[in-house]
Amino acid sequence: MDAIISQADALFKEGKYQECQDLLVDYLDKEKHPEIYWRLARCCYMKVESQQEKPQKSELKDAYTEVHDYAKAGFDIDPENAKCLTWYGIGIDELANLEGQQEWIKRCPTQHYYWTKAATIDPNDYVTETALGIWCFTLADMTKFRRRLSSTLGPRPPSSSYEEALNHLLKSEELEPKGSVKNLLYIAKCYKGMGEKDKCIQFCKYVFDYRGLEYGAEEAKSEVRHLLYSL
Repeated sequence: MDAIISQADALFKEGKYQECQDLLVDYLDKEKHPEIYWRLARCCYMKVESQQEKPQKSELKDAYTEVHDYAKAGFDIDPENAKCLTWYGIGIDELANLEGQQEWIKRCPTQHYYWTKAATIDPNDYVTETALGIWCFTLADMTKFRRRLSSTLGPRPPSSSYEEALNHLLKSEELEPKGSVKNLLYIAKCYKGMGEKDKCIQFCKYVFDYRGLEYGAEEAKSEVRHLLYSL
C-alpha cells in the first residue's frame, strides 16, 4: 500500500486529481483502508475546487457527497483517523452550505465535533485548522438579527469570536504558508472584524498575490476588493 500512496500523493501534488482518484479506486479492490479513503475524499473535493469556472450546484453536490461518503467509509473503519475525521466534517459542511445558512446552522455542531476531534489527534493539520477557523468566523460574523431569526426557525447557533477564528487561521498559515487562498481571505476578514485595518490590508494583498487559477481564487479576490472598499 505504501507504494500506491506515494504514487497517489505525487499525482495529487501535480494536480492530476482524476488520475489520483482512479489509482486509489482501483486499489480499493485489494484493500479497503482509511488512508485510501481520505485521499479519495480529498481528490473528489479538489476536482471541483480546482476548476476555473464554478461548477453547477448539482455537480458540487455530487462531488461533496463523494467526499462525505469516502471519508465516512474510512471513519467507519478507524474512528481515530484524523484525516478521515477532517474530510468527513468537510463533506457535512459543504453539503449543508449548499442548502443555505439555516441548514448550515442546524448541522454546524456536527462538523465542529469531528474537526475538534481531528485536531486533538493531529494538531498539525492545516486543513483542519482552516476549517475550524472559517467555522468560528461564520458564527462570530453572524448578526444579532440572523441569530434571533435562526433561533425561531431552529436550534440556537453556537457562539464564537473573531479572535478564536483568527487563532485557527493563523495556525493554518504557520503550518502551510500561503497554501490556501481561502485561509488568507478569512484572516483578512477576521482583522476587519477586529478593527485592525493595517493587518486586514496586508492579507488582502496576499490574496491578490495568490497565483492560483481556480474559481475560488477569483471569488476571494472579488471579496477582498469589496472588503477594501468598506474599510
